[in-house]
Amino acid sequence: MVSVAALISDHVKAGHAVQKLRERGIAPGAIRTITRDPAAARAIANRSRGERLAVMITGALAGLLAGGMGGWVLGSHFDVLSPPTNWGVLGQPTSAAIGAGLGLAIGMILGWILAWWGNRRHVAGYARAVEDGDLLLVVNVDEGQLRETEALLASYGARDLHIGAPLIAS
Repeated sequence: MVSVAALISDHVKAGHAVQKLRERGIAPGAIRTITRDPAAARAIANRSRGERLAVMITGALAGLLAGGMGGWVLGSHFDVLSPPTNWGVLGQPTSAAIGAGLGLAIGMILGWILAWWGNRRHVAGYARAVEDGDLLLVVNVDEGQLRETEALLASYGARDLHIGAPLIAS
């Protein structure tokens, strides 16, 4: 089960989208519409905290890989921890470990910052749009229905689609 959240400006089109979703067998309890309630929109957008952890872990792993490769390349030229007479291949393991450690730390920090910043933009965007009169439509669907649900919502003018863990208690 996944959740699809999207903003729709035209409330009539949103109503038609909800009707089509019900015709396709989605239970009424799996569909939620939010209008003129920025706090509810913020609450829905904030529920995707697990995604921030995934971004942070991805950043850390990318940093680890890049730092390890950079350290290995740097270590093939010199080892900053030994005298210049020992520079060369002997410096690779030490420099690679230092590079991997620094890459891991920097990647994790950058991943956390980007996840935090992206989540703030996501939450603020949904709240601002709902406050301005757009409708936030949230639908829990089986993964097999995901693509057709996305296409249906897009055909009714949905924007800022977000797919994540189920957000509605069914």
